[in-house]
Amino acid sequence: MKLQQKLLNREKTFATTISALNWSGLIQVFHNETLDFLIFDFEHGRLTAESAEEMLRMCNVLKIPAIARVQEITYAYMSKVFDMGADGILVPRIETLEQAQKVFDSIRMPPLGKKGCGGFSLFHDGQVSVDSFNQNRLVFLQIESPLGIQNLEGMLSLGKVDGVIVGPNDMSIAMGNPFQFDHPKLIEGIERVIEISNSHKISCGIYCDTPEEIRFWRSKGMNIFWASGDLGFVKQAYGDLCKVIEELE
Repeated sequence: MKLQQKLLNREKTFATTISALNWSGLIQVFHNETLDFLIFDFEHGRLTAESAEEMLRMCNVLKIPAIARVQEITYAYMSKVFDMGADGILVPRIETLEQAQKVFDSIRMPPLGKKGCGGFSLFHDGQVSVDSFNQNRLVFLQIESPLGIQNLEGMLSLGKVDGVIVGPNDMSIAMGNPFQFDHPKLIEGIERVIEISNSHKISCGIYCDTPEEIRFWRSKGMNIFWASGDLGFVKQAYGDLCKVIEELE
């Protein structure tokens, strides 16, 4: 997979979000050379197994890596998205070694884990092989708290992780400075995530709201940039159009 190699090389990668608009044609709209992967947000979005499956299948057809941000660190949620055709998972709010071990057990088939084999789209890449599945499905850990930072080193030592992504909203709240994204305490914590990821030669990134944030964290050494999504693009385009209408004579 091209994305897997880019992550191994710690090259610049870009992702955006599907969270609310359940239409497979949207995948075709997003499909271009700049996009590296799509994140399907089962945690905060309105996606369900039924609504997302067709879009995941479209990603498979168009060869767009599909990453599912799961609701919880449970076998049922983590295993099922792979059965539906996801290429990887983004694990939110992960903080402990016990949680990390549960992730690896839930998404790898024996002998590396305990995942059951099933689902129409499990082997959507055409490789009907346990070894291929275990090697090619991606894992991203989302670090969103001081405890997550504290235990990141140990979590990265437990199993294969393809990327670490910071959740700045929850991180700022957990640090006691909600939504103050330039707060020194938050910057210091995120820089520590970068340092740990670099020491393990693992790609590291962050969710960004603005171009300025993307440029800032690129200057700090991050290479995964996750920004906006379906509703964000609609809101921006609609707002721009309304502004044009309001400015007419």
